Amino acid sequence: MTEKIIVVGCTHAGIAAVNEILKYHPQADVTVFERHDTISYLSCATYLTLGKTISNLDEAMYADPDYYRAQGIDMRLRHDVIDINVEEHTVFAQDLETKEFTTESFDKLIMATGSLTSIPTIQGVENPKVKLCKTYEEARDLCDEAQNDERIAIIGGGYIGVELAEGYNKSNHEVILFHKKETLLDRHIEPEIADKITNLLEDKGIQIKTGTIVKSFEDGVNDTLIVKTADEAFEVDMAVICTGLLPQADLLQGKVDQLTNGAIVVNDYMETSNPDIFAAGDACFS
Repeated sequence: MTEKIIVVGCTHAGIAAVNEILKYHPQADVTVFERHDTISYLSCATYLTLGKTISNLDEAMYADPDYYRAQGIDMRLRHDVIDINVEEHTVFAQDLETKEFTTESFDKLIMATGSLTSIPTIQGVENPKVKLCKTYEEARDLCDEAQNDERIAIIGGGYIGVELAEGYNKSNHEVILFHKKETLLDRHIEPEIADKITNLLEDKGIQIKTGTIVKSFEDGVNDTLIVKTADEAFEVDMAVICTGLLPQADLLQGKVDQLTNGAIVVNDYMETSNPDIFAAGDACFS
């Protein structure tokens, strides 16, 4: 009997899972559900596009859905999985184009739903001049806006924030980088190295504000944005939120073991506490 496998999410972890299935279980019946209409987008593409390393975001796609369709994979892009019934081994999803609903059964399920941007509690964060930077659509907005904007505020000094600050600097934008901790990249590297990176960025003309918490975003004059801290205000054209990621695993809440932040607990073989469910990528990120 052919084993039926469903993969939920098709960015990096989902693509890796499908590739392994094709390699080791080529006879499996595989269905992929992906909410977006693209797969394999590399998040570094915003930086690469701004710095003219690549000419457009599409060059950061390394996999084509049609390739997998040709291998017999049922690729259902623009499908949103609404519920997973672990007892009945079914997935309930909606086609976002036709609005039709479907229920599919599985023998094995692979959760590769990735992560979401952790949006800080800042007054005015819903302002349209405040942008996110994770998905292909969000990156497209950032690159489009950059053609008219001159002054950019980056909120968050982790890997993504530092990379994006350098990207905008390369495209001749005025950049202010805010980070609530005393050193950049505080979760990743030693303070001595972080200080060298800070000095390098400042030498390039990037304004660094460490140990600084953004309190609010407000509309300014002439279609600008005011970024306020406890004792300063900065006028910019756009702000970008880069304050971390949260595992996107709510579909399995209460159905498998998870950490307090929602990350799915897996073993060395990417098995969850349910033997028929596997998970990979940012959905397991702690």
